[in-house]
Amino acid sequence: VIKDVTTTKNYEEITSLGYFEHDYSYISLTQNKVIWMSLSPYEIETMKEDILNAKGNVLTYGLGIGYFAYMCSLKDEVETVTIVEKDKNIISFFKKHILNKFSHKEKIIIIEEDAFKFNKESLYDYIFIDIYRNEDDGLKLYLDFKKQDKENYHFWIENSFVVMLRRYLLDLMDLYNNEDNETINYLRKENEIYSYLDELTKDLEFNSFNAIKEFLSDSNIKELVSKK
Repeated sequence: VIKDVTTTKNYEEITSLGYFEHDYSYISLTQNKVIWMSLSPYEIETMKEDILNAKGNVLTYGLGIGYFAYMCSLKDEVETVTIVEKDKNIISFFKKHILNKFSHKEKIIIIEEDAFKFNKESLYDYIFIDIYRNEDDGLKLYLDFKKQDKENYHFWIENSFVVMLRRYLLDLMDLYNNEDNETINYLRKENEIYSYLDELTKDLEFNSFNAIKEFLSDSNIKELVSKK
């Protein structure tokens, strides 16, 4: 499985790259000239692990063109796929042009609702979240979900979110190390993510380089941002 980004034990970031020797065409869904979902190799590869792990009654936040739902519906281990989508135009387009192409459309349930207002998550065995275009617009949404501290949440491109959060934390550590209080105070007021991470880490102290490395591990960052 090719991930969106991987890191070495020293937190060097490695992004998978590839190329085609010939033109490659793929389907994409755009809204106001912005791509919200596409069947590009990148999206296919970065959803593969969640598709492999999905089972039972699956809940997915975000419809797009329905690739995740379609692939899950093909699995014998998947009984139903419930899609929560708040954009009625996307739902209408999907039902009119795409759903009838599904070989197991009887497994598909679509609910028009805001993901943060949906309150029946306990009914599902696997929850996949993909209501963002990329890591830039998705980071804030990722943090909002993580604050709910649900163990069965699975996020598209979560590795990218963790990498971005590590960069924020390193910036804060550098600012504190240099006693740059002016910049710290500015970021607290002007940047919501810096402010949130600063609040979570303001009382932490490190007495060794290894302690810092452990703090910046993927698992620790995920646990940090799950605290309410």
